[in-house]
Amino acid sequence: MKYLLIFILSHVATYYAVGAVIDARLQGLAEDLRHYPHAPIQAQYFEDVRLHARHSKIEYCAMLGTLLAALLSLLVWLLT
Repeated sequence: MKYLLIFILSHVATYYAVGAVIDARLQGLAEDLRHYPHAPIQAQYFEDVRLHARHSKIEYCAMLGTLLAALLSLLVWLLT
């Protein structure tokens, strides 16, 4: 049961951490679009990249969450 809890908490933690990093990066890129005269407006940019950002968030969450869960599970196993 403790390993299932570690697995779930690892994925939840990485989902929020990766989500915050990706959202901040997208916001920064959208703000930088103001400096280019032929760049799309921010709403159009977000509409174009929202699906790709969501897929990236899920992929990175799966990779990092699994890695974190494996490391924490190994640590718990070694300590018990």
